[in-house]
Amino acid sequence: MIGTGGGVPGAACVLFHGPAAQSVPFLGGTLYVAGPWTRLAPATLDFVGGVAYSIPITAAEVGTRRFFQLWFSDPGDAFGVGLSNGLQLYFCP
Repeated sequence: MIGTGGGVPGAACVLFHGPAAQSVPFLGGTLYVAGPWTRLAPATLDFVGGVAYSIPITAAEVGTRRFFQLWFSDPGDAFGVGLSNGLQLYFCP
């Protein structure tokens, strides 16, 4: 399970992941996940700006790592979006 807090309550969000890390400017923030990206199902941040995602893994992914980041809408931002910090997960054998 991956969770986050401190976002905009009620905002739409999407957790995405990729095979490698990067650090490049993107929509007024920093994009920490290199493509190709895989998006999980869209969600809505709860009343305190949090969300939790269950992360499915297969047996073939044991011993690998994935890099995650959350995108969310933010009407108060000049670009209209926000990005979380990046997260690296290593799937231990």
